Amino acid sequence: MRYVQTSSGSFARHIRDEFESIRWDETNKTSVRKLPDDKRVEFGISRLQMVTPPAFDSASQTRSEGDAVLVGDVWTQSWVVTDLVGDALAASQADTKQANIDKAVADLMAETAALTADYSQAEIDTFPTQEAEAKAWSVDDTAPTPLLDAILSESGGDKGDLVDSITLKAAALKVAVGKALGRKKASINAASN
Repeated sequence: MRYVQTSSGSFARHIRDEFESIRWDETNKTSVRKLPDDKRVEFGISRLQMVTPPAFDSASQTRSEGDAVLVGDVWTQSWVVTDLVGDALAASQADTKQANIDKAVADLMAETAALTADYSQAEIDTFPTQEAEAKAWSVDDTAPTPLLDAILSESGGDKGDLVDSITLKAAALKVAVGKALGRKKASINAASN
């Protein structure tokens, strides 16, 4: 719960903490929340009616809480939206641009991590070798393929099927990563304009 303090019917200050102590004589003090009604009236303390903050463009404006205003008989929260100018506007736009670039990079990292989530790092580290051996074997079925042979010695199966699977997965991964890189580049280009 938020409160305001008034003086002679005019806004004096916000009381942001309902546990803030108010002293009314040498021996008596209590939190605003527990203040008796007659003392609230005496000290000009009223509950503050909260309102939804207005929308604003964080790249070119700031939003701050203003002095409370009396609407009917209710002290009501107010907001001030201010346009940024000069150096403050340039700094905010630079911060927004960098935040958009950082988000594009983070999105790329998350997207590519999701593509390889089912694989251990040790397995991911073998992808280039698996692909190279699969390509070599596709061209010449007598080409040495020590990694593929080791995989098949433990898992069984047909080498042609394994080569086809590796080739398809490698191509699909390249397309997915390429699209993710394209989205990152588009986001950075949009942020730069």
